[in-house]
Amino acid sequence: MENIKLKKADVKALLELTHADYKGRKFQLDIRETYTMQNYWSGGTKHDVICVMQELDKDLKVIKPSHLTTVPWNAEAHKTVKIPKSVIFVERVWFCGKDLGLYFIVSPDSLWLPRLIKEESNE
Repeated sequence: MENIKLKKADVKALLELTHADYKGRKFQLDIRETYTMQNYWSGGTKHDVICVMQELDKDLKVIKPSHLTTVPWNAEAHKTVKIPKSVIFVERVWFCGKDLGLYFIVSPDSLWLPRLIKEESNE
């Protein structure tokens, strides 16, 4: 797994689509093969996830994470799915009540990578 810090400007379009009310400054890109679904409260920890799909030459589309699995999203909170290259998981995390920010989770062969890491490589 590779983690890269992002700037707000790097994810502006995704913010408007998924978390328009987010005022924080913590953004991180996680590159990994799979994602374990965790859209629930557990004690003081919460994961709130939204999926965005980008297909070639088409508009961005918000999808429910359950579209990526054959089981209902809430039926298996810990179900692990392979991340499709056209999907980005936008996850907001709270740990012990503290907002840890937004995580943008993609696969290593993701269609999202060129846009998200181009600025990082120029610094």
